[in-house]
Amino acid sequence: MVFARRSLLIAIGGVAVALSGCLDEDSTIEEGTPSDEATEIVDVDYETGVETELQYDDEPLVEYDESGEIRVTGTYIIGNTCYDETFPTPTYDEDADTLRVEASRRHDGTSTCDDIAQVVSYRIVVTVTGPLPGTLEVTEDQEGVTVVDLD
Repeated sequence: MVFARRSLLIAIGGVAVALSGCLDEDSTIEEGTPSDEATEIVDVDYETGVETELQYDDEPLVEYDESGEIRVTGTYIIGNTCYDETFPTPTYDEDADTLRVEASRRHDGTSTCDDIAQVVSYRIVVTVTGPLPGTLEVTEDQEGVTVVDLD
């Protein structure tokens, strides 16, 4: 009886190994296909005071290439002298296939502010691996959202 049970377990194990090999072979995706690589942000670079002919009410300029580098250049108003520019970390929403980039402002904590409209020019460079996102959303504080199709 022990011998029959051992033989049965060995036979079941052999069938399981054989089937798992078949399943693995059938479910393998060819390398290099878009479905085997996820879009991921790998680097972000910010620069202010860039030379640009864009005005604060112009939509940002978006440039990108197949290497995964996405460049956003723009100009926006951050308000009076109590505010500083800030650039929250870009995010990628896999479900929406959307990269979100923001040029914003934060209050510096002072209570006396000069009523001068500060304009900031900027460049944000986001580098991704995998396929480019389908959509880029650029939010400029007080100016709204610009949506660009990258397909």
